Amino acid sequence: MHQEPPDNPILTIDIGAICRNYRHLAKIAPGAEVSAVVKADAYGLGARQIAPSLAQIGCQTFFVALLQEAVALRGVLPSARIAVLAGPDMGALDSYRQHRLTPVLNSLPQLAVWRNAGDAAAAAMLHIDTGMNRLGLAATEVEQIAASPDLLDGVKISLLLSHLACAED
Repeated sequence: MHQEPPDNPILTIDIGAICRNYRHLAKIAPGAEVSAVVKADAYGLGARQIAPSLAQIGCQTFFVALLQEAVALRGVLPSARIAVLAGPDMGALDSYRQHRLTPVLNSLPQLAVWRNAGDAAAAAMLHIDTGMNRLGLAATEVEQIAASPDLLDGVKISLLLSHLACAED
């Protein structure tokens, strides 16, 4: 017998299960910091509900895609490290400072923006593209930094990251 779908489907978000998953990842990665990516409103699940729950059980670093998301998240995470994957532009530097946000630098121009901001005390993250082809320094830019390490002068890099294109490899 065929049943019609309900008129009002319901999506139930189990924050307890999300927290159990976080604890499990932290347990199987001893010595590593497990962070949460809560971009796009935690992929539509509600970042303003999920992120504080994860912070309560020890998550210290959260990633969002855009500056606006980071500013909104700061309202519910007053002391967490919040990193913006899209990186900074010249017009956004005051917001990064005011809301204590960490930029993820994806290109030499973004690196230059952050370096020229002259805020050596503020850490940044450096993202290298390893095949995803969305964000991150291209191989040619990494080669330029290797050839001229002074490109990093005045920039405190707190994390080097990549988005693995082929996790199974």
